[in-house]
Amino acid sequence: MDAVELDGNADAVEFCPVRSHSHALAAATYNLVEATPESPARRLGSVSLFEVIADPSPRLRLVDRKKTSGVFDIRWRPPNQGNDAVLAQAGADGVLTMYALQEDSNSLEKFTELEVCDSAMCLSVDWNPFATSSQQELVVSHSNGSISLVSMSRGRLELDRSWEAHGFEAWTATYDAWIQGLVYTGGDDSQFCGWDLRASLDSPVFRDAKSHEMGVCCVQSNPLWENVVATGSYDERLRLWDVRMAHRPFATHKIGLGGGVWRLKWHPVDKGTLVAACMHSGFAIVAVDEQRDVGVGVVKEYKEHKSLAYGVDWSKNNESLPLVASCSFYDNALHLWRS
Repeated sequence: MDAVELDGNADAVEFCPVRSHSHALAAATYNLVEATPESPARRLGSVSLFEVIADPSPRLRLVDRKKTSGVFDIRWRPPNQGNDAVLAQAGADGVLTMYALQEDSNSLEKFTELEVCDSAMCLSVDWNPFATSSQQELVVSHSNGSISLVSMSRGRLELDRSWEAHGFEAWTATYDAWIQGLVYTGGDDSQFCGWDLRASLDSPVFRDAKSHEMGVCCVQSNPLWENVVATGSYDERLRLWDVRMAHRPFATHKIGLGGGVWRLKWHPVDKGTLVAACMHSGFAIVAVDEQRDVGVGVVKEYKEHKSLAYGVDWSKNNESLPLVASCSFYDNALHLWRS
């Protein structure tokens, strides 16, 4: 429906979940500038803010762009934690950065940042869905395999604690949408772990090291369907997990998607549907509810991108057929299409 070129390698895209800003879309880039005899290697990036214009056909209009370090992940704050639209950025420089969407100028303003890790890159970020408007919490994963918890109060960030979770890159960390204090992580060591933040973090509640044949790239708890968690892996498979026994989750389905599953997002109103960014195989919408007539499997593919499929998200307008924003890496492309 619309396609634009970003100013670098595109790897993350997020629709704003705040109702008054549901037209806002953020996209991020990551560029590695190789070292020369005169200068060391640098990781550069940007965060772009777009307005989604609905009529007559949905299209994108760039309204702001911030140059920054290379960006691996971005995530808007949940709407139940404040009326303002706040965007978190996980940077390649180990810094967690916060932007506020300014209503008067329709722009992003950086209001705080924190060097979460001085020896590794920030690879992913997620907001605690149970936090309050006065005290928020985020979980950040790092390239050295560690995980950090960061709190934000009165516009200031503070590192609460960090722990070693994986032997290689911790590609993802996310909160369970139903169980307070439970965090899931996935790493390049092919392990899928659960951590109880109310207990000691010396060891996880569970550590599954056998199910994934390659690194675990993403984990997503279903906010509309209790006890259902999805994981994506470089082994090109989407797995669904039953986590009713938190100490021993088990995989209920394994769906091949033809490419490494880098990103997964659950549909905003249909609990049995998610969208996947499948690297070399484009994007796929997958039905995972056995009670539906379509069964379990891919129901739609989007292969209009010409490079690695990395970032994807649904619009948050409570539509049964929401818009999808997707981005791909080396061609710097951001697309908007109807699911």
